[in-house]
Amino acid sequence: MTAPKPARIKERRKAARHACSVKVECATRDTSFFDYIQDINAWGVYIQSRETVAVGESMLVSLPGYNGESAIKMIGDVVWTGPDGIGIKFRMGMGRSTLNAVIDHNPPAGEQR
Repeated sequence: MTAPKPARIKERRKAARHACSVKVECATRDTSFFDYIQDINAWGVYIQSRETVAVGESMLVSLPGYNGESAIKMIGDVVWTGPDGIGIKFRMGMGRSTLNAVIDHNPPAGEQR
């Protein structure tokens, strides 16, 4: 007798994720902090963090602008939390050029990527 195979979880993402390591500022009504993106797509982001936030909480994510331009501000909702990170779904998607600017971000000298 063989063990049943685990059911596959249906992928709910609208776009492929892209790995990156970019420092971002996150803010909720009660707190703000800096942490690093682990992956991103046009509709959401996974941020490595040990901060405690509640699922459903609104969050402002300030992404670095391209070549020193102003920060790109995205509003989203926390859809997942764990001991090492936070999953945020953006309320509005970002365009391809904006997404590419974040993925290709080159931090200033001395800043870790």
